[in-house]
Amino acid sequence: MTGDSSVLEVGCGTGVMAERINALPGVTLVAVDLSERFVELTAARGVDARQADICYLPFEDDTFDVVYAGWMLYHVRDIDRALAQVRRVLRPGGTFVAVTNGDDTLADLRREAGGRRMVTTFSSENGEHALGRHFSDVRRQDLETRAVFADHAEAQAYLDTAGEGLVLPPFEGPRTCAGHVTVFEAR
Repeated sequence: MTGDSSVLEVGCGTGVMAERINALPGVTLVAVDLSERFVELTAARGVDARQADICYLPFEDDTFDVVYAGWMLYHVRDIDRALAQVRRVLRPGGTFVAVTNGDDTLADLRREAGGRRMVTTFSSENGEHALGRHFSDVRRQDLETRAVFADHAEAQAYLDTAGEGLVLPPFEGPRTCAGHVTVFEAR
C-alpha cells in the first residue's frame, strides 16, 4: 500500500493480523468480528476493533481502500450477502483480499480420524466463482502448504477445534500434512 489507506479487516479473530496491519505506516485500520470476545482481544492489541457481522457491515458506502478477510469466509452463513457488503464498503478502485483453504487441506489427517475432506462455501475450489458474482476483476494465487504437528496431542487438538468428535489413532513423533491455500484479490 502506498500513501494513506483505509483498511477493514473482517473476521479479525484474536487480532494477530490486525495488529500487523495496524503497524503499517499510513494505514488506518478498523477490525470487526462477530465474536465479542475476539473484539476484546483485538482491541487489547491497540486496534480499533468493533463487533459487527460481515453480512450487515455498519459502514457507509465507499469507505475503505482495502478489505481483508483471512480464513474466515467459509464460516459465513450467506456468502453472497457478505460479498455484496464488502463490495459496498469498498471505494471505487479498492481491493478485496480473501485468503482461504482448499477442500483437500489436511484431508488425509481428517480421513485417518474418521472424517471427510472439508468442503466449504468459500474455498480454493469455489471462491473465484463466488467473487466473480460481485467483482469484475478476480485474481488468484495458489500455494501448496504443509501443516506440521509436533505430536499426536497437537494434531488431535487441531481436529477438536472443528467440534466434529474426530478421534485420531495414536502416532509417535511429528506429523506433516498437505494443505492448499488460495489468496484471492478482487476489484
